[in-house]
Amino acid sequence: MNKKKRQGHLTGAISELKAATWFLQQGYEVFTAVLPQTRTDMVVLDKEGKTFRVQVKTATWSKAGKWSYLQSRVHPCKSTDYEEEDFDLWCVVYDDVIWVIPWKEVFHSTTNLCLAGSKPGYQGQWDQYKYSI
Repeated sequence: MNKKKRQGHLTGAISELKAATWFLQQGYEVFTAVLPQTRTDMVVLDKEGKTFRVQVKTATWSKAGKWSYLQSRVHPCKSTDYEEEDFDLWCVVYDDVIWVIPWKEVFHSTTNLCLAGSKPGYQGQWDQYKYSI
């Protein structure tokens, strides 16, 4: 595996561990996937026994003109075309912040989630799902 691809896998693994830690701190039980590249990164079980399939992504900054935006690609590559029934929660991790968003809201809204921006006055549409880790 080349160095860049390995770094990407390490970054993804760290985000998954941060997400698992956040769910544990919220009182969920967490079950992780055995295979590294699956449609569902983990399954979490709440206190009432309800399960949620979780996909975890790492947000990255991208530039658009003179402004930068923190984004998560919803359909990140040609080989991964997610379906509506693939999971329940779309979790995006960046540093010490996590967004835990119902997948159906993401699936029906956009191909990229814009989570934050450097443009003065920028208001993130997904801030209601934003938590500190």
